[in-house]
Amino acid sequence: MTKTGLKTAEIIVPYFKVGDDFDDCQKSNSLAESFHEHANQMLWAEEHLRKVAVFLEKHKDRIDEIEVFGDTHDIHITAPKDIIDMLVNQELAMCS
Repeated sequence: MTKTGLKTAEIIVPYFKVGDDFDDCQKSNSLAESFHEHANQMLWAEEHLRKVAVFLEKHKDRIDEIEVFGDTHDIHITAPKDIIDMLVNQELAMCS
C-alpha cells in the first residue's frame, strides 16, 4: 500500500529479455519449435496487454486516479484498491 487507499501491482507479461526468453524456449525444442513457442509467448503477451487496455478503457472515468509506470523489466500500476483488486481478480496484474 502506498498513499492512503492506493495499492500497487505489476502488470503480468510473459517475457523478460528477448534473448533469454528465446533460450528458455530452445532448451527442449527443435529450432523451428523454439521459434513457434517464442512467437506463442509474444501472442499471449499481446492478448494480455490488449485486455489491460480494454480494462482501462472501461474505467476511463477514473483514469486520473491510475498511474502506470514501467522500468527495465516491469510495468507497475498504482490505483485505488478497488481498481487493483479488479485487475488482480481478472488475472491482469499481481501484487507482490
